[in-house]
Amino acid sequence: MLEDLKSQIWNYREGECKLLVIIQVRPEILINSEGLKKIYSLIPSKYRLNLHAIYGDFGGKYFKQVQIAPEHFKGWIEWTKENDLKIDFNSTCFSHPMADSGFTLSSKNKSIRDFWIKHVKKAREISAFIVKNKVIPAFIIC
Repeated sequence: MLEDLKSQIWNYREGECKLLVIIQVRPEILINSEGLKKIYSLIPSKYRLNLHAIYGDFGGKYFKQVQIAPEHFKGWIEWTKENDLKIDFNSTCFSHPMADSGFTLSSKNKSIRDFWIKHVKKAREISAFIVKNKVIPAFIIC
């Protein structure tokens, strides 16, 4: 995978194009390995870590989006500090059975809407925790 990514990056670099790389990997793989460092070393520009709420460090357990908490993101905060990275944080209002209709916060179904409101509130709580615990500024999207 990294060799394919490297060749794509070089092709973009030669064409003077800007490159947006979106990589979705389990957080424990990125935090506990050199994987993300290697990927960032191949990107010829400045970068930030964009982190969705579903990428918390949940210890291999399943957590509903309304059960996430700041402690699930401590590893990411420390990792970005150690690697001098800025961090963006988003709620995750997709990839869930409660999003199958295509509507989350704007759903006509009150139980679906309430579920997503709880999730975004949790994401805002985590956002505040990230800002409080980061030396490098964060951009929070909720």
